Amino acid sequence: MDSDHEGNVQSGHGEEGNDQPTYNRNEIITSLTDYYKFLGLLYLPSDSIKYPPEGGWQWPASTTFSPEKSEEVIELMRNLPYLQRPSAWDSINIYEKCQPEDYSQFFGEPPYNIDPTPWKTTLPAHVLMIGQPEGRDGHHIFLDTQRGTWTLSDFTVGPSEPTDLSVAVDDIENPVTRTDEDGRECTENWKEYATYTTPQFFTKLRNEFTELIAVPYPEGQVHFAHEEVGYFKDLFGRYGWPGEEYQKDECLEAVRRYVDGEDDEED
Repeated sequence: MDSDHEGNVQSGHGEEGNDQPTYNRNEIITSLTDYYKFLGLLYLPSDSIKYPPEGGWQWPASTTFSPEKSEEVIELMRNLPYLQRPSAWDSINIYEKCQPEDYSQFFGEPPYNIDPTPWKTTLPAHVLMIGQPEGRDGHHIFLDTQRGTWTLSDFTVGPSEPTDLSVAVDDIENPVTRTDEDGRECTENWKEYATYTTPQFFTKLRNEFTELIAVPYPEGQVHFAHEEVGYFKDLFGRYGWPGEEYQKDECLEAVRRYVDGEDDEED
């Protein structure tokens, strides 16, 4: 496959401020890489990012997926950056209780199931799960390679704040439906949740971290600040966030002391 051709012919580049979704593989890869670098400035270790080798991540020829994934999704997976969890951390989050998927290699026997559990939602072949919660609570991140949109789904809370790009279940044409192990029929309810263009999506996430709406906790966890947003703005501000003088290690240690119930005094 000609990866550059496939990645660009499907649609044009998205621009900052453009509210019309477009899909471009190179834009997706660059935007996700830049976002991971941003998280590295705030709280992730500087060596967390795993970059694909020239030619992409190499999988055995026997690698297959069930449910199936489209040719474009597979090519995208082979060229995305991924994150490696530090050995001392229990988890690594890229948004509120959201762990990033790592498709650089697979374990066990194919075919591999890389979709969420059916009781939550079902995905068509052209949609890739970028992140999901470790447990029941938290956010899923889905990338639609046909529309060029990103969707944030918290299936515990429900689609309380749909956007202009969200799609009601009743309006989905030919939805993918499956039956879970308990006999319940599940469909593409993920489309009902807040959906964004690539520029909108990463601007939203960056802003929430910048404004401390989303807060990095010790050992890689991310939680919403809720009523404590003022406290965290003050705490992070004391260590230079957001700015070039930000003292990451010192700030994260102060967060640890707060979470552990220890006093956090100004230096």
